[in-house]
Amino acid sequence: MEAREKYEGYSEWIKQKQERRDLPNEMIERVIEEVMGERVIFKERIVEGEINIVYRVTTGSGRVIVRGNLSQYIDLAKESWVSEQFEAQGVPVAKVWGFVDKIKIGEQIWSCGVMEELPGWPLVRELKFGARGNTGQKMEEIGSVLGRMHQVAAPGWGEIVSEGEVTGEDWWTGIVRKKENNLIKNRAVLSKFGFNPDWADLVFEVLCSKEKLIKGCKPVLSHGDFSVKNVLVDENRVTGVIDFGLARGTDPSFDFGWWDRSFGDWLPAAWLVEGYRQVRDWDEGMWEKAMLHRLLFGLELVGHYGGWRYEVGMKAAAEEVERGLRYFGVVK
Repeated sequence: MEAREKYEGYSEWIKQKQERRDLPNEMIERVIEEVMGERVIFKERIVEGEINIVYRVTTGSGRVIVRGNLSQYIDLAKESWVSEQFEAQGVPVAKVWGFVDKIKIGEQIWSCGVMEELPGWPLVRELKFGARGNTGQKMEEIGSVLGRMHQVAAPGWGEIVSEGEVTGEDWWTGIVRKKENNLIKNRAVLSKFGFNPDWADLVFEVLCSKEKLIKGCKPVLSHGDFSVKNVLVDENRVTGVIDFGLARGTDPSFDFGWWDRSFGDWLPAAWLVEGYRQVRDWDEGMWEKAMLHRLLFGLELVGHYGGWRYEVGMKAAAEEVERGLRYFGVVK
């Protein structure tokens, strides 16, 4: 599938998914009043991501971003902590002005935050509207930004669950849990699209055989969703990195693997390396570890998109599994 076709299909799915839910107007007005001491003059919904609901809000003193969701899907205190760690390394991030947490409206519990509106646009938009400025220069700078992010040592392995705390789930523990929880579902989805359902078992065999490759690494603070949709740019520079909801402690190769899995056929992660090496030493085993992560991402997303019945996503994820298994010589 061509990168642009992939982006347009994904964008349409996001739009349809986001149309099913919205932030209560009462919640937006409350967070603006409590955090900013202002009232809402105008609001415009921004439809970009899968999970959170985002508005550009105009108040008497200017524009801000309001981002929220049902409380079980968002932890703004955690995201604010991650943002502060990256900002200390010179990474351009949006300042979080404040948030309100676990507010009951009707029968639902909401959390919502107010943050700075950064200049620029998500890099992924250049896939649809055409590149602006020097793409190579921007990719080099994105690599440098990622290197600065990886200068932050994580408090341990696993997802960040609160300010400075992680689940403690290392590579091996996570693999075992995911196998136990998702194997049957993943086999069913692979079979539906004409792929060999036994590939799900093969993925775990490969991952377990490479345990030492990841296990000996010191975890860094990873964005968790480092991709062209979460990097803001203008013509020739990076203006911001956004959305830290999936931040975790893991090996640096995680972010390289995720970038390539997303739209690496358009802007490959290899183009980030020159800028990255200006900031941080390069691990010669990075690409093999990144491919391990991609293999696991593919299998996880088979189940994820299967749950949403998003067939284009399921098929792309299954193809990612096939690509990874071929890379490691398990299938031909």
